[in-house]
Amino acid sequence: MRKMTQEEINQALKQSKWATICSVTPEKSPYAIEATYFLCEENIGFMINPKGTTAANVSVNPNVMVKITFTNKNLSRWAGISCFGTGSFIKDKEDILQGWKNLGDIMQTDYSKVAEKFCINPDRSPFFRVKIDSMTGRCSAKPGESFDFKMFE
Repeated sequence: MRKMTQEEINQALKQSKWATICSVTPEKSPYAIEATYFLCEENIGFMINPKGTTAANVSVNPNVMVKITFTNKNLSRWAGISCFGTGSFIKDKEDILQGWKNLGDIMQTDYSKVAEKFCINPDRSPFFRVKIDSMTGRCSAKPGESFDFKMFE
């Protein structure tokens, strides 16, 4: 087991489509949801319920962690990435359009009509963006050994 390089972390972020958003409730309890994510420049974006528990948590404490994990079928090779940052719901119409386009690229779906609906009423937009402050990653590769992401395809 070893720390992942920044290059490996970046490669992993481009390969995965699923992550866990971890936040803290106002009562200081941990809370997590899973969602498809997309990259938006140096940030990670999601489309989640803007009136849900994560939204309520972030309105009190915007600090979140996004966790992304990989493993092969027999669990002998694995990698885990933790992205620490600040989460917020995006209300800017251009950003909303871009977020839906980025999600559409991941999901191979045209979300332009959905995006337009949220541009009319941006306060209801589900676009949740995490501004990443730091990242860490660990993997099952031995020191000096490169990590082969092809096993997860």
